[in-house]
Amino acid sequence: MEKTKVCIFDLDGTLLNTLPAIAYFCNTALAHFGLSTFPEDRFRYFAGNGAKNLVKNMLDAQGADTEALFEPVYTYYNEIYNANPTKNTAPYPEIPALLATLQEKGIALAVLSNKPHYAVCEAVKGFFPDIAFSVVQGQTEALPLKPSPEGIFRILSAVGAKREECLYSGDSDVDMKTALAAGVFSVGAAWGFRGEKELTEAGASAVAANPLALLDWVCG
Repeated sequence: MEKTKVCIFDLDGTLLNTLPAIAYFCNTALAHFGLSTFPEDRFRYFAGNGAKNLVKNMLDAQGADTEALFEPVYTYYNEIYNANPTKNTAPYPEIPALLATLQEKGIALAVLSNKPHYAVCEAVKGFFPDIAFSVVQGQTEALPLKPSPEGIFRILSAVGAKREECLYSGDSDVDMKTALAAGVFSVGAAWGFRGEKELTEAGASAVAANPLALLDWVCG
């Protein structure tokens, strides 16, 4: 890895602890349609592949008629989440300090998430007003979801960086597979939703136990 020019972060489970929010809005949607709800911890594994897969996973897990219920549940979930995308959400400890340190070093910062684009932008703006992110990218119809490397490639082009100058950090196997597909150095966020074992097995270049430990792999 050459001198680090850009750090790209996943959002949910990496910069922000959104697990309580995901559980709250998903369970609210399930209850609205008379369906059973889940303990918060179950959503660690329902989330990670975008809102559509999140809804599909939670419907499948309780044996609901996914084909009939998907569209109404998905639509309602998006409505209530987008109306208040920062509810029950907070940055992980040390994340503000990490981002401030990277910014002081002159490293470009970006967010790449499978969460809907509007919610990503609102969350980043609300929780990190003092951080000048070069790119904030959530899920849109024009961009394939991770683990496609297309989002990373677009960010590298936008900031004028090579793959060898990029560090990517996320908390799931999807994130590590994304980094592998893009050919960039990855640091697994062991403080997030999934933990060190999944990150290592998915091919993480390194794993950080806490946010500030990620600085050990920032080169230059």
